[in-house]
Amino acid sequence: MQWGETFRPAYRRLGAVRQTLLANKSPDTKIAIAAFTATANLQSQRILRSVLQLKHPQIFCLSPYRSNLSLNIKIAWTPRCRQHQLLNFIKSKNNNSGLIYVRSRRDSEELSQGLASLNYKTTAYHAGLSPQRRREIENKWLEEIYQFVVCTSAFGLGINKPNVRWVAHFQVPFLLSEYLQEIGRGGRDGKKTETLTLISEPTGWLDSSDQQRQSFFIKQIHKQYQQARYHLKKIPQQGEIQAIAQNIPQGEIILSLLHSRGKLEWLDPFHYRLNSRSISPNLKRIQQASNQMKQYLITRHCRWQFLLNAFGFQQEAKKFYCGHCDNCRRYKYN
Repeated sequence: MQWGETFRPAYRRLGAVRQTLLANKSPDTKIAIAAFTATANLQSQRILRSVLQLKHPQIFCLSPYRSNLSLNIKIAWTPRCRQHQLLNFIKSKNNNSGLIYVRSRRDSEELSQGLASLNYKTTAYHAGLSPQRRREIENKWLEEIYQFVVCTSAFGLGINKPNVRWVAHFQVPFLLSEYLQEIGRGGRDGKKTETLTLISEPTGWLDSSDQQRQSFFIKQIHKQYQQARYHLKKIPQQGEIQAIAQNIPQGEIILSLLHSRGKLEWLDPFHYRLNSRSISPNLKRIQQASNQMKQYLITRHCRWQFLLNAFGFQQEAKKFYCGHCDNCRRYKYN
């Protein structure tokens, strides 16, 4: 799923931890709070301030622009065309280290098996693997035993490999923040690095896979809220978070979803109180996020300019042209 209330739901309680620390500190003691994130658009920043209960925070933002990352989007007219374009891209990289991102565990397994059959040193990486297997894959990639890994968004947290020369998205990410995180794995040594995202043609007549994945993503969100509504009647009005997590399937996530929709408050880091038993997804926010990703893929303007605007750097984005994304090269922006 996506970053937010379903990703490590305990993060939603960090504001309650802070309040508990402040309530129990000695009078002459100060507590400094610092929050760090690699990628957060303006909406995510507002959520962080709310969850952490920050009153007047100082905000320090670094531009996401990376002058050594070349951004490229290509239409794959058919599934076979998508495979050929990926193969041509990999072949052009002369055995340099890279990453291929897909959106599901099954796709990572199938694509890695297909590429391994062509004698590429690769494997699949996803959240369904054991921790030991994941560490083994990470180490083999870092040691360049694997040239590249075919991975889901589960790959990358805490991993730093400076010489990643290319990042390919075989399938379109659901969110722009996912995309920026994933291309950010490349070129950390500052040297030139190429990224490629393959997309279905806009109508979906020849290949509707992108549209199907987007539809599935939205259906999964609805399904999650349906499950939350079903289990909600079993949740006491007030109680202990650990007991809910142990006795109700996805109980901790349900509490997190309720908190995100303003239906629940944390009494402290370990206890909650319900304010309402109604819950529904924020469809407007979901649609906005989906539309933002679509607009990025079809824009004819500088892609880095689009990303700067999307992540709150409007001043820097004015008349900005990177000169090295596919649009800048195609339309001769300078």
